[in-house]
Amino acid sequence: MRHIEWALAALDGLGLDADTRMHAAVTLFGYVRGQAVDLEPEARAERASGITGEQWMAAQQSRMAAVLASGALPHFAAAAPGAELSPGSLYAFGLAALLDGIAARIAGSDDS
Repeated sequence: MRHIEWALAALDGLGLDADTRMHAAVTLFGYVRGQAVDLEPEARAERASGITGEQWMAAQQSRMAAVLASGALPHFAAAAPGAELSPGSLYAFGLAALLDGIAARIAGSDDS
């Protein structure tokens, strides 16, 4: 509840109604917590195996190339080569999208 209190205080005075502020605060909390939950199994596997996620991915290159060449996943094959995904980039992208949505709500409330 303290985290939600902190987030609600940050959203106070921006023209959002109480329901929208609460939804935004809880959604932000859920997003951050979800990202942490997603990282935990990878960190556990790295500790247990001594192999980093990057090392594991490098070892999978031939298998990945075969899947992409099969034609079974054409959209993935088109997007994957140019995608520079990392835990940090995924977190930043999602957080920016969430905050942009909240900002759009704030801008929309200013028009009323």
